[in-house]
Amino acid sequence: MNSNNTLRVMKPFLIFLLLFLSSFLPQHKLSKDTLIYWAGSKPLTWDDFELRHHGLGDEAAMSAVVIHSSFNSNPAQMTITCLFDKTKSWVWMEKESEALLKHEQGHFDITEIFARQFRKQAMATTFTIKNMQDKYNKLHNDINSKWGKEENLYDKETNHGLDSTKQCEWLKNITNQLDELKEYSDTIVHIQL
Repeated sequence: MNSNNTLRVMKPFLIFLLLFLSSFLPQHKLSKDTLIYWAGSKPLTWDDFELRHHGLGDEAAMSAVVIHSSFNSNPAQMTITCLFDKTKSWVWMEKESEALLKHEQGHFDITEIFARQFRKQAMATTFTIKNMQDKYNKLHNDINSKWGKEENLYDKETNHGLDSTKQCEWLKNITNQLDELKEYSDTIVHIQL
């Protein structure tokens, strides 16, 4: 198997690994200078991708997105945010296009959808002092697993944005899901113990 085929086979695993590991981004490393908090009114631009390359395998760009979550016991609340890391996001300069940027925005928007689903599930969960950590971990792991699968499906079905018909279908579906989950757009989830 040549190196391009190996990269193509390993890509879904590497994306999942990046998503999974980035979800454990420590609180103290979060910086407003390097991170963009998801906001429907502020779409990504190519300037948000701080790393520039001249050809790097088969990929044209990579958005480093994460669902960051934390909880406090006093007051009992979770903070669940969708973030884009500018310092870990890159683009192959020769392939910058409006279509590719919309595809990368789709990754960021899918991440926000799963952050909202996380908030929705957290609001519907009954927590106690004894089960709080276990239930939080289960919610966190379930959301990350589903999110990783959705990100991989998005890339597969749109052929990384190259299939314009499928890309348009996905973007419409993403917009609809964001709208359906708009009541869960507040990043703070108050928990009743």
